[in-house]
Amino acid sequence: PYLWMVGLDGSMTAKGQEADVDVEFWDLIDDVDFAGQARFEAWKGRWGLYLDGTYIKLSMDGGFGPIDADVGVEMAGVGIGALYRILDKPIGDDGQRKLELDILAGGRWNYLKTEIELKGSGPLGADLDFDADVDWFDPGLGPRLTVGLTDKLLGRVMGGIGGFGLENAADFTWFFEADLGYHLKENIILWVGYHILDIDYDEGSGADKFVFDIQESGMQVGLEFRF
Repeated sequence: PYLWMVGLDGSMTAKGQEADVDVEFWDLIDDVDFAGQARFEAWKGRWGLYLDGTYIKLSMDGGFGPIDADVGVEMAGVGIGALYRILDKPIGDDGQRKLELDILAGGRWNYLKTEIELKGSGPLGADLDFDADVDWFDPGLGPRLTVGLTDKLLGRVMGGIGGFGLENAADFTWFFEADLGYHLKENIILWVGYHILDIDYDEGSGADKFVFDIQESGMQVGLEFRF
């Protein structure tokens, strides 16, 4: 399990209407109904599988001029794929620390849903409800490097690219992550780092045009359990 303290920066277009987005995590936290993030890896020899999921649900009070509105947003992402360890080298005078290099290949399913309720703006003062949702899948690949800095401290960097403009995929997406890990126990590691995910996705045209050109970034902290 981990917590990604994500902020959003970029622009979105829905139903042909474009809006700039620049929101820090601390601006969002009061609006969070639920959030959860977790990653799982299974290894056999040099081969591994990974599953990485994140979900956040927001509820916000807003308005359009004199009209009050309730706005709900759901964002989800599920990454799945395979890993292959191309380097596993003992380092240090005693050879107890390791230098590991993995290649990740897989993809990420992305989901975004927005609901807007306009208070008393319909006939006879009734509420009006609008909702829209979109999902897409981005294939991708990239490296991950992990190094034992001391007998307790680990360093890790990873990144990747994806989308590649394929059908129902982003025009381009990339991510970068840098972390420090500390062995609380032999099989429990505390990780602290920074994660950036940049997505440039669009579909449709005219009044049906949807664009998600957003960079999600922020600090993250998590616990790794090995068994």
